[in-house]
Formats: sequence, structure tokens, C-alpha cells
Amino acid sequence: MCRAFFCQWIYNTDLGPEWRPDTARFVMSIYPGTSALAITLDPAQPAAWRRAPYERVIRRWAEAALSDGAQVIAFAGERATMIFPDSDVDLGVLRPGDQIRVGRRGLVWEASVERASGGAA
Repeated sequence: MCRAFFCQWIYNTDLGPEWRPDTARFVMSIYPGTSALAITLDPAQPAAWRRAPYERVIRRWAEAALSDGAQVIAFAGERATMIFPDSDVDLGVLRPGDQIRVGRRGLVWEASVERASGGAA
């Protein structure tokens, strides 16, 4: 399964055995056509990324990604969640062509989806 997803557990030698998908209950890969880190969650455990040691590390990656103009997004079934260093935002269901807009209002990170058809969500 990991090879088909370009699973980061295989490609990132810094990740220990606790990050193995059948242990962590999620698969991490680079979202096709982007530099976003996609975390595809086990449908039976959609909050798996929030457990220790994962959440602290993933939020640190989110901070680094944002500074590089990239993103960390968790997928639970069809729903997507943008992960920020200190919060997360439910993006709903993403469709081909949708664009995620990220910004800050003061100290708070915000995200919205610009739908391919032109409407925001």
C-alpha cells in the first residue's frame, strides 16, 4: 500500500516505526500536483493524527510548510481538514480544481476553499 501512495514512511528515513501506517492509522503522502502533505486517515480512526507523538510533530510540519507556501491537510473519508500550527479548519469535501486559500487575521490562521465553479466555501 505504501509504495502506491508514495508513502512518506517509506521515503522519509527520519520517521520511526511508530509512523508505519498500520501503527499510526494514517498514510502520509504528497498531494498530487502540489507540495502539500496529505494525511489520509483510517476511516475507523479519523482522529489518529491527534494522538501523541503525531500531533505535535504534524503541527510543527504545518508551521514549516506554511513558511514555504505549502500546506498540511488531513483527509477523513471525503472531508479535508487544514492543519495549522495551533489550530485546524474543516474544509469540507474538496473537488478537482478547488483552490485552498490560506491567510492570517491577526494571530489566527484561516483557510477557505475557492470552488472550481467560482463560489467560496
